[in-house]
Amino acid sequence: MATITYSESINIEREKANLLCLIKLTLNTLIDQSFSATSLPVLDDRNIDVINFIVTLERVLGFRMRATWLSERHYFWDFIRPACIGSCRQSIIERVEEISNTGSLKEKGRAWIKLALMEKQLSELLKLVISDCHLVQKFYHDDSIMMSSQALILCNQLAGLNTIDF
Repeated sequence: MATITYSESINIEREKANLLCLIKLTLNTLIDQSFSATSLPVLDDRNIDVINFIVTLERVLGFRMRATWLSERHYFWDFIRPACIGSCRQSIIERVEEISNTGSLKEKGRAWIKLALMEKQLSELLKLVISDCHLVQKFYHDDSIMMSSQALILCNQLAGLNTIDF
């Protein structure tokens, strides 16, 4: 196991803080845009603010994931899939695997986010997956967002998206 130096630790914390600020900014932009009385934009995957939110959430979910002996790193789909299998949320995993155009883990992860947004369950699903502490520890380093208390705070903030139709 590699040891992290003090300067690397500072950079990790800085990146973590930046990602948290960015996800909150993109989240607030989506919520503000949905309540805008001047124009009622279509909030789908062609909207630039939705794209920015999804990409930022992917970065948050992928931040400080552990590497495997087979590959340099995991994708967050590697974590989401086993967390939902065997639970009451297995149906969303099955639908993602049906509709996913490619076998790409990145595309499956993105499809999962989009389905969760459409079903107004993103916050609930993320709470479900981070509640499995053993699985979170298996996939994430101790200094990751998903291992911190910020993950639950983020889940609560994501509940604001439940008022938006995607």
